[in-house]
Amino acid sequence: MDSQNPHPPIPPQGAKPIRRPAAAPVRVKKKWDFLEIFLWLAILGGGGAFAYFRLLPHPAVPVEESASAQKPRAATPAPVASEPAPVLIPQPAAATPVPMLAKETAPREEPARPAPAATPAAPATAFTQPLVLDETAGKKAENLQRAQAALDAALSTGKWNDWLDLLDRALAAELKKSMGIRAPADYDRFLANPLFSKALVQRTTLRHLPSSALAALTADTAHYEFAQWLFATPEAMESLLLSLKPEDDAGQALHVWAVLAAEDPEARTKYRELALACALVFDKPFTPEWNGERLQIPASQRYDYYKQHNEKGDLATRIHRLPAADLVWVVCAPVPVSELDWALKKLHLRQKNWGTAYDMVKYDMEKAVTGKMKKPYESYTFAEILDKGGICGDRAYFAVNTARAAGIPAVILGGDGQRGPHAWIGYESDEGEWSFNGRMAGYSAGHGSDAQTGKSVSEQEFVRRGD
Repeated sequence: MDSQNPHPPIPPQGAKPIRRPAAAPVRVKKKWDFLEIFLWLAILGGGGAFAYFRLLPHPAVPVEESASAQKPRAATPAPVASEPAPVLIPQPAAATPVPMLAKETAPREEPARPAPAATPAAPATAFTQPLVLDETAGKKAENLQRAQAALDAALSTGKWNDWLDLLDRALAAELKKSMGIRAPADYDRFLANPLFSKALVQRTTLRHLPSSALAALTADTAHYEFAQWLFATPEAMESLLLSLKPEDDAGQALHVWAVLAAEDPEARTKYRELALACALVFDKPFTPEWNGERLQIPASQRYDYYKQHNEKGDLATRIHRLPAADLVWVVCAPVPVSELDWALKKLHLRQKNWGTAYDMVKYDMEKAVTGKMKKPYESYTFAEILDKGGICGDRAYFAVNTARAAGIPAVILGGDGQRGPHAWIGYESDEGEWSFNGRMAGYSAGHGSDAQTGKSVSEQEFVRRGD
């Protein structure tokens, strides 16, 4: 092998028997002259040298073995350098087509950033090297790079389960360091560790997102940077987990959010919750019927409206301070921008007492009894409803959607009682506090239409939010 030394520091043992006859003349005490001694030493020396070199391994052997032993090591970089080629993110032309929104063309034409895709870490090593979640050691550059390489590999190859398994192993290894968990407070030391908390939220997000949504992130190269940001931002993942429902189209919602973020960087920062709310409501085409026509309302239009008016201070709330779970009850107003503008200009109510908007609409008893109005609507606008009055359904429609125009989460509720069907409203009168107005005595908890899914939702959900 290449570890053998062709020139050892001492003669091999094979030469020793040849030198033993030199001691025999001493024992017989024979007198030797100088020439004879010299001849014997020459003979013995030549034989010893012959035995020495005869017993040595041929120098060609270790050279050949060394070369063969080095071949695997010399070839190792080859697969590493060539492996990323087949797993690079597919080009947009080959990606599965996804419905696009208005204003989306320019951002989607931008090429994917090459740096993450060209990361030299191959999937085989990215998912096998353990992640370090220790609060001190995990912040070292090599450990942070290892965590980033695993995320890049999941995005570029679609091996989400491999990344999930890696996170599971890392979290379990960190938890094993504990002497035991006896109370919920014992988890605080783990949750206070930003590396552990981030990995935990990443794991939970992966387990809650359907495979179709993860596949869409892998296939759509235009959203690669957005996906990197999402999985690197625990607050964004937490908001998504708190707001996403099983009935939502998670893949399309992420697509809409990514488009908004590509058009406006603040969709990831100050207006992150607003962008997420629009993504969840507009994960399917939002085409409400209004005045006999079918509206086509894109998510970008609704996002821009609320952002602009929030910046101007026109709204009754501070949109950027509300969570997405509440904002879905704002951006879902089934009316055109002209109606929203009218509400901002004509109604100047405070959030706390917006419920009085329900009572601003005069009750039309004739319509309630006969179904015919004294002054029929020419068009079902806020202005006409306020001018001509209406019944409970008209009052609820007016109060809820003008509240939404002002940035106040609101819902139309309805139920059946002794007087027949009735409609009233629920609205967020303060941060985290919901109030109700218009309910008549004898009516139990009502139901509304879920802003995200369109399914029935109980009034108790809003009562619990207030509690």
